[in-house]
Amino acid sequence: MNDDTTKQARVEEWYLMGVNLTNDPHQAPEAVLQGCIYGKVYNHPNHADGHFVKTSRIVKLDLKNKTVQTLNRVYRLGLPNQEYIDWLRQNNWTAVLEAYGL
Repeated sequence: MNDDTTKQARVEEWYLMGVNLTNDPHQAPEAVLQGCIYGKVYNHPNHADGHFVKTSRIVKLDLKNKTVQTLNRVYRLGLPNQEYIDWLRQNNWTAVLEAYGL
């Protein structure tokens, strides 16, 4: 993992989607099995800032440090997507909300 977090790719307005877990368009981090992060990426070597991406499969999600490790790289997680925040609240999934003080 790169210790210089300012150079790490960052995903803003992100949300999680797992693999066929429910009919909901979003997934709570506790329920993700082979899920991906979707959002706008910054500081990515292959994409312009603000480009919407789907990451490779999640290997490790660390909400305390606001990072996600995928098959290809480690991303810093900026603020989640507002619709995802609303969905988390409606479904009482608190891990992301607590990590971001929401």
